[in-house]
Amino acid sequence: MLWWSWRIFIFLFQAASSQDTLNNTSRSSHECWTSVQAERECCTNDKLSGALQQDCFDSIFTVAECCDGKLDGEDTALVFPDAPHEPSLAIRGHPAVSDVQRRFEAQHEQASQKAVFNWKLEGSLSIRMTLRCFKRDISMESQLRALDDYFRIAEQHQVVPNGVVLDIGAAAGAFAIAVALHSALHFVSVRVYAVEPSPHNYRYLLWNIRENNVTASVWPLNIALRGISQRSPLHLHYSPVWPVASWYCPSSSETDCAFQ
Repeated sequence: MLWWSWRIFIFLFQAASSQDTLNNTSRSSHECWTSVQAERECCTNDKLSGALQQDCFDSIFTVAECCDGKLDGEDTALVFPDAPHEPSLAIRGHPAVSDVQRRFEAQHEQASQKAVFNWKLEGSLSIRMTLRCFKRDISMESQLRALDDYFRIAEQHQVVPNGVVLDIGAAAGAFAIAVALHSALHFVSVRVYAVEPSPHNYRYLLWNIRENNVTASVWPLNIALRGISQRSPLHLHYSPVWPVASWYCPSSSETDCAFQ
């Protein structure tokens, strides 16, 4: 079954390296403070008023990044993730545990959100999932609503043993990981191929795969897919605010979405 899945996979789609197809920029970060005095006022006052809180911090300039305990005025905050491309087939072992990925996680610990979700299934069964994403990402609620529907439908059908799932446009991995966790809950083996062209999303996909302990069942691919007959250049865009779509963002302007 796996062999035929790969034959179909290769026949239907043309894979392109995300390094060639994604409009990417180098690391982008901004200085947090204009002076040491500004840092002192914002970082050492435990009882900031609402107005001053807004003046000091927002979705880019966060307490975690801008207040490191040293009053030197030299802190910086990431505007976009600093996500290196790493071809999945060029490394040994699972990409989620590579040295490059470990460095990414260490560098982005303070610039990331972490949330834990629990779903109650039939009987006494439940699923617990940990998801990390970039600090500016506002798409998590939308993804979780989709997972509610998935679990509701999945519980009404028998899980197929040794199944193969293609998650095309995996983003940070919510669906791919949900499939793996749900299958493991029912003691069923499944292989999920999570395809994500954006190196920014891909790094969080790897992080979430490892953190949810599903490296044995989820294999990530940092590539873009398109119909084999399509020959025109493929241009993708990334938004740190709404990273689950290349062109759409539920915001009033493209500036708010911050597309690259």
